[in-house]
Amino acid sequence: MPRELWDWLPWPGMRPWRDAASMRIEDSLDDGQYVIRAELPGIDPETGLAVTVSNGLLKIHAERRSESKTHRHDEFSYGSFDRILPLPEGADEGSVTARYDKGVLEIRMRVEGKRAEPRTVPVETE
Repeated sequence: MPRELWDWLPWPGMRPWRDAASMRIEDSLDDGQYVIRAELPGIDPETGLAVTVSNGLLKIHAERRSESKTHRHDEFSYGSFDRILPLPEGADEGSVTARYDKGVLEIRMRVEGKRAEPRTVPVETE
């Protein structure tokens, strides 16, 4: 269900729980680069963030740990968040770079060429 259907609700507690605990992403393919941006505010990139790429899939793992304080009121989300994204055809898994700045993780990689067009392969006989 699209997130926008719930945005009109006045209090975050009335919105679906998944909205608070999920990782929002956007991706684009531009000038031979595949770019993924993920909103991850409050994550410590040194200890709570991992990016892995394997077999055409990119996995983002983030963890937000609670500061052990007694809160009067707490609407923050804590715990682990994972997203697995299929890479576009021709993505160069060896060129992946990741940068975290001001709560946004940006991942970049080269994309080589375009998908090959289907063609008929002649079968040779003797």
